[in-house]
Amino acid sequence: MKHLQRIGALAAASAFMLIQSIEAIAFPQDCTAGLVLANGDKCQAPASMYKFTIQKFGFERDDGQIFYFGSPLEFDAASVSAGQTVANYLSGAALPFGTYVAVRPIISISQTIAGGPYNMGGGMTCQQAQTTQNRVDNGGHVCANDADYQCTDGGYWRVRDTSLGNMVISPTSTLTIKFDFDVNKGINYINNAGVCGAAIGDGVDGPVGHLQPTLTRGN
Repeated sequence: MKHLQRIGALAAASAFMLIQSIEAIAFPQDCTAGLVLANGDKCQAPASMYKFTIQKFGFERDDGQIFYFGSPLEFDAASVSAGQTVANYLSGAALPFGTYVAVRPIISISQTIAGGPYNMGGGMTCQQAQTTQNRVDNGGHVCANDADYQCTDGGYWRVRDTSLGNMVISPTSTLTIKFDFDVNKGINYINNAGVCGAAIGDGVDGPVGHLQPTLTRGN
């Protein structure tokens, strides 16, 4: 393992990482007790399930080379063990020495979510729901080459995230990544003629709600 350094990973209490590209546009309100939804109004609520697949996870070096690890595996960002699961997925991966400028996960477009029921104002209840839907971001394009990102590659999104800053891998440094996920706005609901259920819409305005992932690191 000369000229390699292994990655450590810290489990988060509940969780996933990054990805502005699969976040839904934020709805104007949360599904809170007593909220009155007029016909056609929508709100966001916590997801009890938020499943997606990581195809593989990459690290981009400053010379443009990307080193990928892992194979397709399904994760549930709403699970209390999700942080540990992601930690196990990456822990021990060996990176060649150098300076890394971005992480490059490849994540499934298809996501399965569940949530509810929620008691709303006016005697309305948003029924418990589970649905699978593709998340497609506005402006997305088909990946043109191996280095392309924020693009679709078959049934997956290629993402490039620089929020960790430059990461130096050397004989005297170690890279530890912590994954955190917030699915408190993970499912979208709509009042459809007096019946509140998971919103039906296209890839931007559908039942798949907001996933707020963050990455933090230590050396």
